Amino acid sequence: MEIYQKKIKKNAVFRLNVDNSIGLGHLFRCLKIINKIKKKYKIYIVLDNQITNLKIQNLIKPFNIIYLYNKHTYQNQSIDASIFLKNTANLKKAVIFVDDYRFNSIWHKKVYNFTNKLVVIDDLVKKVYCDYLLNYKHQTDKKQKKIIQRNTNPKCRLLLGTEYVLLDDSIFKKKRNFINKKFNIMINFGNSFDFNKIKLFIKNFLKTGLNKNYNLFICVGVLAKNYKYLLNISKLNKNVNIIFQKLSLSNYINKIDLFMGSSGNSIYENSFLNIPSIFIALNKNQKNQLKDLVHLGHYFSFEIKDISNPNFLILVKILLDKLKRVSKLNKSKTVKIKKNNITNVLEHLKLV
Repeated sequence: MEIYQKKIKKNAVFRLNVDNSIGLGHLFRCLKIINKIKKKYKIYIVLDNQITNLKIQNLIKPFNIIYLYNKHTYQNQSIDASIFLKNTANLKKAVIFVDDYRFNSIWHKKVYNFTNKLVVIDDLVKKVYCDYLLNYKHQTDKKQKKIIQRNTNPKCRLLLGTEYVLLDDSIFKKKRNFINKKFNIMINFGNSFDFNKIKLFIKNFLKTGLNKNYNLFICVGVLAKNYKYLLNISKLNKNVNIIFQKLSLSNYINKIDLFMGSSGNSIYENSFLNIPSIFIALNKNQKNQLKDLVHLGHYFSFEIKDISNPNFLILVKILLDKLKRVSKLNKSKTVKIKKNNITNVLEHLKLV
């Protein structure tokens, strides 16, 4: 009689943070990896504090959650590394993913010898100490790449560039029809945006009457602030639609003809989908060199302060008028984003 033993799952630990200031970008990025390895690995997500938002709670509920600061608050990365090790001491030689802008080689070195594999996901240029560094930000500046190499330990393997972009499996390309249809415009500034920052623009946009000729989809995230005026606007304007606190936008993004919003992962998703886009950098981390954006088929990049400028609205009107021509610009990109990149990443990390 043969006895079959149940295969014991290995441990994969994800150290990241979620709050009103940084939003959910790090969590979503890690979840793309988690959903690919969860059958083989027991997943642990390590956060600073208790999540109070029910939608986020439900999103991470299937996994093991560890909170480090139930009674205290984050002080510095050295102390955090010690608390992290104490709370994960029973997870012997786990694979650890770190996706947190607060940490550099100080945190990494304290944790490194207690891991089976340390993977840092970070698109900032700083000192790191790990087995693998994943940075899929597209950069044509060769000096930047050399700086990244100098800032890593000798044994670190670098996964740099768009061949390692983590795309959502649910998005797909569609053929766009620019004849006899109402175009769909999406405004999306992530999950923790303060909508007072674009209140003047929305007001002026509605004054132009453009909303009568276009369907406007405004994404209000689960951590958004000062958005109630948008709910009132949508009641008065049938072409203004609020996508309210949806954690997945794939059902909408595939129908969009023009995107306007923050320059995060949308840079790569919209390049893959050939969506004409106006990107707005909300902070220093989201700033990109224009030549790098052009390689991805994007030609319009601004800062959040620019959106209240009357000239910005003029630009939007011009783009809408010439949308068919603008869409052809997007297809002239020299860098092609591939959809199966997550598998590519996991193969390099030897996790599949």
